[in-house]
Amino acid sequence: ELSRIVQNENIRTYSLHPGIISTNLNHMNNRYTTYFINLLIMMFEISAEQGAINTLYPVLSPENKETGEYYNEGIKQEPNKIANDQEVANKLWKVSEQLLREHGLI
Repeated sequence: ELSRIVQNENIRTYSLHPGIISTNLNHMNNRYTTYFINLLIMMFEISAEQGAINTLYPVLSPENKETGEYYNEGIKQEPNKIANDQEVANKLWKVSEQLLREHGLI
């Protein structure tokens, strides 16, 4: 939705999934939960540095001139079809604005 709103300005927007990043965010879970989560994470995890690269790539890549693209682990991909549903985008935008207003951020 943001990409559509700012389409006539010199602003580029991107959405992305940086990947499953190895962090200590699950340290507050109980032992059994943490053990199983860590087993799953270890199968797919990437370093925090690689996650940062995946996040910055769309913005800093000289070959990327398009706006509104989706990147998964630094690779341009087609998003889930719901991401292109204008009705869903409008609802999400309105809810986001409402939450920001409720917290005094806009």
